[in-house]
Amino acid sequence: MNAPLFIAARDLGGANAIAPVAAAWRRAEGDRAVAGAWQRPADVVFVRDRIRGAEAPDGARMTELRAIAADALDRERPVAALVGTSWGDSIDKAVTIEADARAIPTIAVLDAWLNYRERFCDIGADALRYLPSRVAVMDATAFEDARAARIPAGRLVITGQPHFDVVRAQAGDPAICAEAERARREWSAGGRRVILFVSERIAADFGPGTPLFRGYTEREAWDGVRRAVKSMDEPLTLVMRRHPQESATRVDPDAIDCGDRSSAAAILAADVVVGMTSMMLLEAALLGVPAISFEPGAATPLAVVARRGAAAFAGTDAALVAAMRAALARTTPVEPPADFSMGNAAARVLEEVQALVARRAEYSR
Repeated sequence: MNAPLFIAARDLGGANAIAPVAAAWRRAEGDRAVAGAWQRPADVVFVRDRIRGAEAPDGARMTELRAIAADALDRERPVAALVGTSWGDSIDKAVTIEADARAIPTIAVLDAWLNYRERFCDIGADALRYLPSRVAVMDATAFEDARAARIPAGRLVITGQPHFDVVRAQAGDPAICAEAERARREWSAGGRRVILFVSERIAADFGPGTPLFRGYTEREAWDGVRRAVKSMDEPLTLVMRRHPQESATRVDPDAIDCGDRSSAAAILAADVVVGMTSMMLLEAALLGVPAISFEPGAATPLAVVARRGAAAFAGTDAALVAAMRAALARTTPVEPPADFSMGNAAARVLEEVQALVARRAEYSR
């Protein structure tokens, strides 16, 4: 068997971004041509796609993660490593640095327009210790933002985000549509319309006193959404979708728990999606569902989906209520934005991987 492609991710967004590329590699090279290492919550993607390899412990420190990565890379001897990106100690960082030590080319696929430099640094540090051979970014905006974050332009390549191409296709997927219909029947009982709140793990990563504190956490946003829903002129169903790394015990008597429904089905079952900076807001826009970025106290949006007009923005309770009323009053479907999905992103990333592999082969002659 030829040497495999090695993939790694901790966060669900990173796993979703690299999964279509791994699938394309497997179609070309065979089912055994991909191996990997992962952590929660990315495990759902690796298990779904039947990737062989090992799950690293949740919360493991970098020393342990590097040992796991080193063992896996020595065992598999891959031609290249394809990784997601995440905050803090993570298996994707460990694979990147251990692959570099073995002269294995690496490519990271960004999944969001946030924290460009921090994805490749230790927490609180500035050194790009985990910078891969190439960083695949979503578009020209991400390219310029990454350059402004002092990531070398020579490492950056615009490919599009592979998961966004998948999201567009989900609107017509029979299984997704059936799942959405079941959720809709449950959530809209009595003719109620549905507000889906998409939470994020902000307090744990960017809370008060941290360098990247945004002025709010998911708790302030959630309280604002609850107040907005209660102030509306009609009874609404409020559904909470927790971030995969939030506590599973987090419940609220004012909301229905989204449970383990897929993101696409949850979005399609809702009338309005409200979040902060989650990529699920962009997924909602791509699926034609009205989305609102609610960032309490902010004068301008951090979420790129709101900055570029594909979602509404609210920085106050009053603005949130107005945005929700406008979204619920729509009589025509939301037109999915065209500029966030380049199409064929997985193929572009795959071309970059193949180019790195070819270059490595040339250097080894």
